[in-house]
Amino acid sequence: MHTAAVICEFDPLHRGHRHLLDEARRAGAERIVCVMSGDFTQRGEPAALSSHTRAEMALAAGADLVLELPFPYSCGSAEFFAHGAMSVIAGLGGVDTLVFGCESGDARALCEAAARTMSAEFANEYENMSKEHTSLGTAAVVESVYARLYSSTEIFRGANNVLAIEYIKAAHRLGLSLSYHAVSRRGAGHGEMREVEGYVSASFLRKKMHGSPREIEAYLPAECREAAMRELSAMRSPARLENIESAILCHYRLGQADGGTAESAGGLGRRLERAALCSDDYASLIENAKTKKYTDARLRRAIVYSLCGVQESDLKANVSYTTLLGAGERGRALLGERKKTRTLAIVSSPRELSGLSGEACRARTLRERAAHLRALCTDSRKPTAPSTMLRAVIVK
Repeated sequence: MHTAAVICEFDPLHRGHRHLLDEARRAGAERIVCVMSGDFTQRGEPAALSSHTRAEMALAAGADLVLELPFPYSCGSAEFFAHGAMSVIAGLGGVDTLVFGCESGDARALCEAAARTMSAEFANEYENMSKEHTSLGTAAVVESVYARLYSSTEIFRGANNVLAIEYIKAAHRLGLSLSYHAVSRRGAGHGEMREVEGYVSASFLRKKMHGSPREIEAYLPAECREAAMRELSAMRSPARLENIESAILCHYRLGQADGGTAESAGGLGRRLERAALCSDDYASLIENAKTKKYTDARLRRAIVYSLCGVQESDLKANVSYTTLLGAGERGRALLGERKKTRTLAIVSSPRELSGLSGEACRARTLRERAAHLRALCTDSRKPTAPSTMLRAVIVK
């Protein structure tokens, strides 16, 4: 293993994440590339900490290069999230191993599950069951089909397992030849609100940020604390959609939402409009709109995409560029090596950004909208300057 990639959010980077990076080194990684979500995350919410702060934390914890997983892929369901991340890895080139944390810790079983769900037999069963059970969401249909064909859904019991399967599928579709190294998740599970053997989840830490931000310091790796606390003290974080709940309710009550935006098809946009008429805050909007099919995460994505004007075609489009978020000495050397052979633009200056053309112009517009929306979701609400959007953390 010469160059390993890690797909991440690090929101915030905690001891479990540091363990993942350490395991990549122990497995032989000479260089670690992190493909990290920018302003919005896969749970359909603004990143609690800015991408620049999280990139600084990643470099301090052992990463060599941090590239952005662009919006809107970073906010997408597992399939689109994985497609965006793996496209960045493919565009950079030179990566031979994907390292990921998961509940199973079994890369072979995850590869087997990925192969099964890409088969023609699975596709036919999925189509039939989707027609039979229109009230079920995509994830539930996938599990049901898998259980029918293979008599078990154990491999899908864990959010990180599901993402890992989608990474493997996306790599296959992109023609990437990679090795996979699975690292078993330590301590608290995904979303758990408790400490287990000295480890806590990122969800636990985000909740702490909203109430007692100083309390998160003890749970962060020592080398990452200063960056996180600096941003929290400046009120640039945490960001949360509740801070713009009046704007969200206005967006739907006044019929300003475009029902054709991503995740809003099939009547979901109209459902959110109706729910807004009987909701007095963001939490009640989600509660009034959700169903077995429309989960909290699906609703959050639909809202964010509607606010930013993201179309389904934007998610299905090829990744046109990525942004350099941070680099150390080994990371800069890797960029130099890949400069002539990489197939994806890596933007690090206003000049490079203004020089984008074609599909990249649309991608740039969506990234800027996401940055402005996240800024409004912070307590300071200070506008995001164009220069700030391109600030990279460079470690000498």
